[in-house]
Amino acid sequence: MHQLNIKPFVNSTKNTFQTMFNLHVEQVELQDNLKNTYDISATINLTGNLMGAIFLSFDKETACLVTNTMLEENFSDLNDTVKYTIAEIINIIVGGVKAILEEEGIITSLSLPGVITGSDYNITYPKDMNLINIPFFIESAEKYFILGICVKTQA
Repeated sequence: MHQLNIKPFVNSTKNTFQTMFNLHVEQVELQDNLKNTYDISATINLTGNLMGAIFLSFDKETACLVTNTMLEENFSDLNDTVKYTIAEIINIIVGGVKAILEEEGIITSLSLPGVITGSDYNITYPKDMNLINIPFFIESAEKYFILGICVKTQA
């Protein structure tokens, strides 16, 4: 297994938030108070030279903030529109990563995004894969979210 370069994931996340929401986000250190505080997560599975899953997790307030910014609405609950928006965000982020990796000869296919909501869930991953949690901070809103990467490369 090769060392995973997280730079395409970080850059695609930053670009997506800047382009879609005009929000500046920065990668930050993982803080204990961010662990297991998610109300909504979107996931996409990968197959091909890069196999595994990517997930994007928010608390309810941050998910609504991002949706409201994109759609110029005022949602306060995790309704279908918010769920669809979070699914679309991960689709855009991982689509950007896929394009970068294909330029490097790493071919992968993406599943459709799935969405998990609730206050008491855990995202599990295969034991032969490492999980990398990349926390981001939305400066203007003083909010955090997590991009999780659980992948391995195939020859």
